[in-house]
Amino acid sequence: MRKILCVSALVAASVALNGCGWLFGDKGMFRDRGDDYRRATVEKPLEIPPGLSKSSIEDEAAIPPVSNSASLEGRFVVPRPEPLEGNPDAEQVKIQKLGANSWILVDASPGEVWPRVRQFLATNQLTVMRADANAGIIETGFLQPRSEGAQRERYRFRIEQGVQRGSSEVYVLQANAGANDSNWPTASSNHEREDEMVKALAQFIADNGSTGAVSMLAQRNIDSRGKVFLNKKPGEKPYLLLELPFERAWASLSTALPKAGFTIDDLNRDQREFQVHYEPPKELEEEKGWWRSFWSWVFGEKEENIHKDVPYVVRVEPAPLPAAKPGAGAAEDGAVQITVTRQDGKPLSNGVTEQLLNFIKGKVA
Repeated sequence: MRKILCVSALVAASVALNGCGWLFGDKGMFRDRGDDYRRATVEKPLEIPPGLSKSSIEDEAAIPPVSNSASLEGRFVVPRPEPLEGNPDAEQVKIQKLGANSWILVDASPGEVWPRVRQFLATNQLTVMRADANAGIIETGFLQPRSEGAQRERYRFRIEQGVQRGSSEVYVLQANAGANDSNWPTASSNHEREDEMVKALAQFIADNGSTGAVSMLAQRNIDSRGKVFLNKKPGEKPYLLLELPFERAWASLSTALPKAGFTIDDLNRDQREFQVHYEPPKELEEEKGWWRSFWSWVFGEKEENIHKDVPYVVRVEPAPLPAAKPGAGAAEDGAVQITVTRQDGKPLSNGVTEQLLNFIKGKVA
């Protein structure tokens, strides 16, 4: 009996192997066709008999002719990449204030922040009367606060693109019930109630990290370019374009300069300028030294140094806003132009100017 079972097992195994070869072997029904292209041959094009049209068999995508390439005159220095800063996975939520205005700064795109604001309203059972993802606006119905004698109120939340790309700003407007309830006021009726809502929303966003949900409508319609750009026009000195009104731009620059490695020696608000000198952190200087050596070895070019003992002037001048941005309704409109020069009036090369401006660009918010 045992002999019969062994023979049966061998026969079954043989059949299974032969079956696999019939199904998956080189001549099998499901053979691997990954290398078939190696045996492909070029066939002659079809010959169309005279009098018949060949338009139906022509290639749909015509390959344009290769134009002659031309070499540019002169020598060019390839700028080295700036080192990465911070932890890209760490999302930050901050409350920022300027005068009576406050807003929430979130390290996430408007399309990611939109569903989290909606989640905050749903969690707190705040009825949404209007949601316009094109303009980044969410409005609640009238609510009755629990405190005795408090007036009925409603809130408007506005989500905008932040200064840095990939960031967002959330503004809150509070309005008490009144005779003219069809319009929203330009400023909150009760700033204390506005501050409470700002703190509650900021805490909720910070406690509830990104779930991966994205509003494609808000992402597409709310401008995501950021609000700070390095402009390099031929024949002109590089400068930063910051799409913020002067008051906020000045306050932002006052905070950004020390973070970017600049020491503010003096400032003159009437002249709209900062007198500074640059002193990078020690660890950043060591990293740059390694990059400088590597870049010089690869390209045979020496990078222009930023001298620590050279005083610079950072000027903030009015600039025209390039174009109206989607989701209009910002509290203020305006733009400034930020330039860097030497205090002694000596010329500053475009390479050093770009480096200094890039340090500032990465810190304004």
